Amino acid sequence: MEKKELINIVMESLREVNSTFDDPDPEFERLTVDTKIFGERGLLDSLGLVTLISIIESRISEEFNKEIVIVTEKAMSRKFSPFRSIQSLAEFIEKLLKEG
Repeated sequence: MEKKELINIVMESLREVNSTFDDPDPEFERLTVDTKIFGERGLLDSLGLVTLISIIESRISEEFNKEIVIVTEKAMSRKFSPFRSIQSLAEFIEKLLKEG
């Protein structure tokens, strides 16, 4: 699978999370690989991040027939969080898929 596919999965999953909000944020329609997901100026709070991770893990399972767990000790102990941008999350998922 290509990184481009993973970036699309992350972006589509973010839009799905946004659709669950009472007041959807139009910023979710202008996503780029550099869009901040979580943390300072991120689109999501902690509950939104949990929802996003759940959606992504399900989509990876359905589309690639592979099971991954995104939130691990490895993810949380990294110097730079994989949840800081769409690009960094797609790259982290790509590594998980290659390892698994």
